[in-house]
Amino acid sequence: MNDYPLPLYLNQKYVFDVLAMMENGFSHISNLKSRSSSEDGNARSLSVDVGGSNLFSFLGVTLGGGRNTTTANAETVEVSTEKVHTPNSLFERVRRHLLEQSLVSTGPAGEMKLGDFAEIRCRLQPNPLVRTLEGMRSILESALAFVEPKAKPKDHPESKASLEKQVQQIDHLLKSFSDARTVDLVGSVKDQEVRVVLSLDRNYLLDPSLGDLLEADLAVFGKVTAVLASESDRPVNLLRKTPLGLLAAERVAELSKPLSDESTTDFDLPEMSTTVVAPAIQLLPIAVFA
Repeated sequence: MNDYPLPLYLNQKYVFDVLAMMENGFSHISNLKSRSSSEDGNARSLSVDVGGSNLFSFLGVTLGGGRNTTTANAETVEVSTEKVHTPNSLFERVRRHLLEQSLVSTGPAGEMKLGDFAEIRCRLQPNPLVRTLEGMRSILESALAFVEPKAKPKDHPESKASLEKQVQQIDHLLKSFSDARTVDLVGSVKDQEVRVVLSLDRNYLLDPSLGDLLEADLAVFGKVTAVLASESDRPVNLLRKTPLGLLAAERVAELSKPLSDESTTDFDLPEMSTTVVAPAIQLLPIAVFA
């Protein structure tokens, strides 16, 4: 068990909600706005702004007892101390409690059940549909550099006008993903065929570029919201949180048809896919950590 998790993603709202249920409510919680001290006659101050997505804010929280405050007088200087928490220390408290109560499933991902708290170590990758669209866009832009404006009829699939239109269509699709409040990642579990689909709230990402999350072996802690055990189970639609969620998969796949085999032989372009099929599970992530 990882005793000191370092989060790259932490949904503080879920942490506070679960902790409040565990503690039957908080007896005290406050934001630590500022702290000041005097040393060698020089006044120093530290300001801490606590925001909904600030992973490193400090919180004055009293759990299971009275407020822990001590005061000491030395000449004319009064010192007051109070135990504070960070959102991550509160998450570790929640996680440890659930593990000690055997309420967290850590076994094979394929055996997890709907509603379970789960902790899975997996390698995260970007939404495969986004990765495919970005690859296609790169290929089309490369092709545009070698196409003469009037080399082919305007309606020819490989004409400059047609290629430019395809780039615009792909840009429209990619914008629908970047504008969404959440971002999908797909995890692969070592020595298991099952895939894990996560939807991360962008407000709680430590690195909005996802650079620290992708292609790394990380632990994911969350709640199982869907289990796809057989081919008959409804797949996870990777377009579901965009305005294109109702668009038929065949319509999206049509974007790749104009690309001839000759134009893609030098590129490792993933197969166009708008869904994740069984075996897979879908997690509501609370934390992703190293």
